[in-house]
Amino acid sequence: MKGIAKEMYGGIYNGKTIRITITEDDMVIRADGIQPHPLIPDGLGLTYEAGEDFLEIHYAVKYDVQKKWERMERMYKFLVMSFGTGKVEHDFSEIFPEASL
Repeated sequence: MKGIAKEMYGGIYNGKTIRITITEDDMVIRADGIQPHPLIPDGLGLTYEAGEDFLEIHYAVKYDVQKKWERMERMYKFLVMSFGTGKVEHDFSEIFPEASL
């Protein structure tokens, strides 16, 4: 993550903590307590870091208040498809209700 956090969000997905941090230059979404199988496509400005029990996806993009929820939802889908059943079982707005405000 680059820079100072501008915004931070957190939620629980099937008992796993998901955190999103937004800075001026990138967005990071992280899940802990998982065994990831990254399915991150190349060429979208996305990179990832994975360990035994975490997955962190970085999206190098300038902060844009108009597009932040759309970008966060896209990252969320990549993240949750990378562990568990390989499909999204809970809608983004269920985990992050502030997205629908």
